[in-house]
Amino acid sequence: MNCSPITISRRAVALSTLLAVACSAEPPGPAQPRAGELRPRAPEEFLDGTGDDLPTPFADVRSQALAAGVAGMASYDLQDWVRARGTLDVREVDGRSEFSLAVSGLVPGGLYTVWLVRPLASGRGTRMAIPLGPGFGGPAREAPGTNVLLANAAGDASLKMALAPDFTDGLDRQYESIDAWDELQLAFHADNRGYGFRPGPSHWVQGIVPLHEDPGVLHARLSSTVFANPPQFAAAMQLATAAGVAAAAAYSIEDWTRAVGRVTAARLSLGVTTETRVLITAEGLIPGGAYSAWLRADDGTLCALGDPRTGPNHGERPTWSSQLAVDAEGRGFLRALVTPTSRCVDQGAFGSKRLRRIEVHFHARNTFDANGAAPDTFLQFSFDAEFPS
Repeated sequence: MNCSPITISRRAVALSTLLAVACSAEPPGPAQPRAGELRPRAPEEFLDGTGDDLPTPFADVRSQALAAGVAGMASYDLQDWVRARGTLDVREVDGRSEFSLAVSGLVPGGLYTVWLVRPLASGRGTRMAIPLGPGFGGPAREAPGTNVLLANAAGDASLKMALAPDFTDGLDRQYESIDAWDELQLAFHADNRGYGFRPGPSHWVQGIVPLHEDPGVLHARLSSTVFANPPQFAAAMQLATAAGVAAAAAYSIEDWTRAVGRVTAARLSLGVTTETRVLITAEGLIPGGAYSAWLRADDGTLCALGDPRTGPNHGERPTWSSQLAVDAEGRGFLRALVTPTSRCVDQGAFGSKRLRRIEVHFHARNTFDANGAAPDTFLQFSFDAEFPS
């Protein structure tokens, strides 16, 4: 039931009482405590949700933040941005939905606001975003009781907020219940100020927490494969060193085994078409090494996860390519966009295949091949899952 405020005459007091009872009888939920995990997002991606969150190179976001006095951005890069982590706990307490959010890996000293969002393609109602609590406005500062998060020097922050069903923002948009919203979004304000019940300009969503199970979303951790042949591993590292990957000389088989990663793939409906946006992050890779990401169909066909990369590894990653950007610390990330019409190496469309495995390959010769057939290529990560294409 929508319990938005209504005007009732004095002669309708009895009816008003009945309505109040009916509204209060509808719990805001969730019926059982619910946990969620923050999914990182790159600012270059288009996002339907909190308004003026346009695709923007990270360098521009960083430049704005530094100009606004966010000193923590000076040593914060895109590899850091996509590694924000967080957990959300939601439960019903005394007739309210109680949200507890804890986040790490944020811009040190950065200003963030938190929003409940229904995107355009939501089946829960019209497109809308409301603040998680009274909207924060003004220059960056601590403001308990609002939707603001101010990250500390370590990049950590937390927020606890309880919303009653009749909570409304400054535009009289009502919370109602958790079932009215699809996701929670965490927005960074590069201009170091908030705008009340609107996200305002110069904000970019750094992470999303789904509020409900979604079969169109894959979010999983990746573990390294076991390199069972030590002499072959040593030969591969020698080959990589000779090909210009200097860090391979000191990279051990134990380092290989300890490497870990995460993948998020979310299928989005855009009306007449759909697309799947993918973000992979990894730690413990060979610093500066050549890595690429693939999907493998159940017929064994490889499909590049992004625009197929070919040729020598020059370090710089072409935007939306299948290459992972790997820095001097061995941190890697990839963001890609694929559609049902994207092509596999056999020219079959993604939509015509059952894509069952995500793979990350290391190329010891420091060279990529668009067909996935480069010699001396080794499987570092492999994860079996139905890919939401």
